[in-house]
Amino acid sequence: MTGGPALADFAPFPGVNYIRSNMLPGGTIQIADSALDIKDSVFNMLRALGQATIILNNTVVTISNSTFTNNRQAAVGGVLGVGTSKLTVTDSRFEGNVGGQAGGVSILTNSTLVLNGTVFDSNQGAQGGAVAVTNSTSALISACTFTNNTGSNGGAIYINNVVGGDVLLYANNFTSNGAVFSGGALFQQQADGELIDNVFSENLAAGGGAVWQSSCKSINHFNNLFDSNVAKNGSTLEMNTITGAIQQTTFSNNRGLKGAALYTAISDVAVTGCIFDSNAAAQQGGAVYRVASSGDISSCAFDSNTARQQAGAIYDTQVTGDINMCSFDSNKAGTKPQGIYRLESTGSINSPKGLADQDVQTISKSQEGSDPSAAGGVVSDVPSGVVSDVPPVSTDLPVASDSPVASDGSTSPVGGSGGGGVQTLPTSSGRR
Repeated sequence: MTGGPALADFAPFPGVNYIRSNMLPGGTIQIADSALDIKDSVFNMLRALGQATIILNNTVVTISNSTFTNNRQAAVGGVLGVGTSKLTVTDSRFEGNVGGQAGGVSILTNSTLVLNGTVFDSNQGAQGGAVAVTNSTSALISACTFTNNTGSNGGAIYINNVVGGDVLLYANNFTSNGAVFSGGALFQQQADGELIDNVFSENLAAGGGAVWQSSCKSINHFNNLFDSNVAKNGSTLEMNTITGAIQQTTFSNNRGLKGAALYTAISDVAVTGCIFDSNAAAQQGGAVYRVASSGDISSCAFDSNTARQQAGAIYDTQVTGDINMCSFDSNKAGTKPQGIYRLESTGSINSPKGLADQDVQTISKSQEGSDPSAAGGVVSDVPSGVVSDVPPVSTDLPVASDSPVASDGSTSPVGGSGGGGVQTLPTSSGRR
């Protein structure tokens, strides 16, 4: 059904079952300058290769208790909102959808998005395997489940350039999502916001195995869990050019190249009351790696983290900030120090618990170039299988040969959906 203002006369629109049709150009439903409720509906196997299954333009739409399965479109497999649209989706399911930009839902050009209680499973899209928010005003995503979604950037969610409002991710579960490049679960750029009570488990990417954030003026993490995520060339949570805070968050069993749990670059991030347990880095910083950054680390616990090279717990280079009242237990590194390594960094280590003098090494600029292992020899009891083999990202992503998510990281055209491209920024793997 294609409609303008008159389509509002049909709202609410319950009990509609859409079956496969290749005769519909540009999508199944196009709604402009209107309002519509879609309830208890099924959209299945729609593959007209239009811009989306449902296209919204300057429209307010609520979708509830509906299912989108195995739809394939040029831009978005499910719903595309443009032109100051407001899209609300509750208690629905998006499964097996494929789009050149996002698999499930995408909003563009001053639109707003609300998602609640919705499941996104096995969707694929170049920028946002399940959801994309680009050049928009705000996004609220709560109590949703994202599983097995894949993208080039943002395996589950891709967010780029949110102006005039914030992004809130609350009480969501992200499991086994993957990105070829950055953000196994979430890619967030130029979009301020908060992440509260979310669970990120078993996600993977080249950089930001769970979350990759860049160029944001205010980012706050509170009470999130990052468990068993993998970053081939980076860290579980990567923050580049960020001002923000991480509070009461747990990082456990994550693997990466440098700073298996947390990596910050050119950022001002305070870390308070967090737990870092059993994270493993193939190089430095079993738990945390910071470069050209600032911010205190306070009241945190570092337990059983490992690094192949230096600093089982924290590796800092050109960092300003104190490490206050943290506990350290059973952190190990291939080359001493086992705990904390600070290069050209300023700030005090105050009241540490369980940290011996030999577990800390500080090198000033005048000492740079000296043998960093001079403070001690090689640790012989680092578990050999813990961090030696970080699995390749692209080969583990379930991506079909005709998917917009190519195994080499290239992407198919977005198909004119607008704003779907990625601003080229140096990633952590490019800095290291």
